[in-house]
Amino acid sequence: MEPPETSISVRGEMDMMEAPPPPGARRRLAGLADLLLLAAALGAGAGYQLGDRRDAGRSTGETATVAPVSAAVNATGRRCSQQLGLRLQLGVEVVNRSGRPVRLQEFAATLPLGGMRVVGTSWGACGELSPASAGIPQSLPPGAAAWMSAVFDVYGPCPAPDPVSFTVLVADDNDAAAVDAGGFADLGDVPYSGCGSPAS
Repeated sequence: MEPPETSISVRGEMDMMEAPPPPGARRRLAGLADLLLLAAALGAGAGYQLGDRRDAGRSTGETATVAPVSAAVNATGRRCSQQLGLRLQLGVEVVNRSGRPVRLQEFAATLPLGGMRVVGTSWGACGELSPASAGIPQSLPPGAAAWMSAVFDVYGPCPAPDPVSFTVLVADDNDAAAVDAGGFADLGDVPYSGCGSPAS
């Protein structure tokens, strides 16, 4: 037989658990739970959208202010030529159109028809008395222009049909890219003895 106080205690707990809630309490609790869930959902959604906007703004800002180094340097279209005995020197000019300094690391002249052979390169225009060695990278400040030139052995009597293109490797602290520096579609307009008058 259980002691009376134990049965009173159990009965008391049973009474508390079985007692009906006050009128309208369930509706108020359900409404409060719905409001809390709605507020949490709205808060999470707003935070997600704000975070997206902040990230999108940061990304757009970085893209707008830091252009790739390949877009920094462009050919100006200016070219030079000079005959050196039976050799021919050709050059092109590039300009830094970005707002930051870049480095011209090295350059190459391409001869798809093979009618000439590169025998020397330098940073400088044709005929320049003291051109900089092409083996030393050149710093190019914003808005500045630079020349690069190459000297060729000419195999035939006239270089007129040969195309020549220049490519320069441009770099900054974060990036490097090969950039088209311009060139000559053919050498028909380049003066060279024994070839007659250059095309006008």
